Amino acid sequence: MHRRSVPGRVSTALGVVVALVAMAACGGGDDDDGASGGGSGQGSELAQACGSRIVVQTDWFPEPEHGGTYQLIGGSGRVDKERGTYSGPIGTTGVDLEIRAGGPYAGSQNVTSLMYQDPEILMGYVNTDEAVRNSGELRTISVFALLEHSPSALMWDASRYSFKTLGDIGKSQAKVIYFEGTAFIDYLVGQGFIRRDQLDASYDGSP
Repeated sequence: MHRRSVPGRVSTALGVVVALVAMAACGGGDDDDGASGGGSGQGSELAQACGSRIVVQTDWFPEPEHGGTYQLIGGSGRVDKERGTYSGPIGTTGVDLEIRAGGPYAGSQNVTSLMYQDPEILMGYVNTDEAVRNSGELRTISVFALLEHSPSALMWDASRYSFKTLGDIGKSQAKVIYFEGTAFIDYLVGQGFIRRDQLDASYDGSP
C-alpha cells in the first residue's frame, strides 16, 4: 500500500499488527491532513496520528487481496453500493475507516492519480510498476506490502494454445487483452516478449 509523497512528511513503521498499518502512514510534520483531529478517539494513538477519519482507495472491486484492509472494520461496516464504499470504526480507536472501490467505480483511473486528485485519500493500493511509472510527477511512498507476490497473470485457453514461454505468445497471432494503463504490459512489449499489434486494451474484468 502506498501514500502520496508530501514534502515534510515522514512515514514510520510502527509494528506488524494490521491495525497499525494505517497509523504508519500518518506520522509526520505539522502539515499532516487532519492530524489534529480526534473526536471521541482523541486519546488513542491512531487518532492522535491520523485524526478521526482515514480513507483508503483500492484498485478494483472488493476482492480477496483487499481482505486485510476490510478486516480493520470487520463485518459490521456500512456499505454504499452507489459510491462503492465500505466504512466503519477501527475497533475502539475512535477512528473511522472508509474503503473506496476502484476500477469502474473510479472511472477506471489509476490509484496514484486518484490520490493526487483527492487529498482525502490517505493511502492507496499501488502496484510497484505503477509507482515506478508515475514516480516522475506523481510520487508515492511505499508503506506496507500487502502481498509478497503480485497475482497478475496472463491466462489462455489451453485447448487453443500451448504456450511454454512469454516469447511463444509473441510468436503467435493471439490477442493479449488487458486493462488500459497496465504497466507490466509495456514492459513485456519493451522486452520483445509480445508485439504491440497484439494488444487489446478493452478488458473490463469480465470472464
